[in-house]
Amino acid sequence: MNSGIKIDFFDKKYNREVCSISEFGICDGDNEQDQPSFLSLKVENKENWGAVVINSKSKTTHFLPVDNNIPILNPYGTTKKRCDGILYILEEKEKSIYFVELKERTDKQSRTWRNDGIKQLISTINIFSKSYNIQDYNPRNAYVCNRKRPNYAYSNMEELENFRKTYHVSLYIQHSIEIE
Repeated sequence: MNSGIKIDFFDKKYNREVCSISEFGICDGDNEQDQPSFLSLKVENKENWGAVVINSKSKTTHFLPVDNNIPILNPYGTTKKRCDGILYILEEKEKSIYFVELKERTDKQSRTWRNDGIKQLISTINIFSKSYNIQDYNPRNAYVCNRKRPNYAYSNMEELENFRKTYHVSLYIQHSIEIE
């Protein structure tokens, strides 16, 4: 069990991808096949992107799939809920982090997919924070992205502010991720 121990998210044994183009996508892997999420560089496949990443300065950005890549167990020995992946930049003068949860649901009750995604982000942020000082990263953002609801507008400022104060990470419910 590793619920209370630190996890080295940046260990080379975990699969990761690197990208430095101005626009790319993140696609959800096949959970039934235990496949992690992955990057897509093909703009012609944009309709399949779970999230669109806008990297206007073409910064070297790393993508670390978390779900189906990094084993994180709860105290009962079963897999703990976690987000799909983490985008990050680790350079001499810049450390930034973006937690990403992908959804593909059109629930009539939009709160269901949104709340499920937020719970997965919180779980991953808490685990990450046990191993790293999250305040060393700037920006620190978390995204729930829904390919089936790309224009979903969410503006509960009180909830977003409470999330930021509690986890020291800004929360966004939108389809696009802007690398700052």
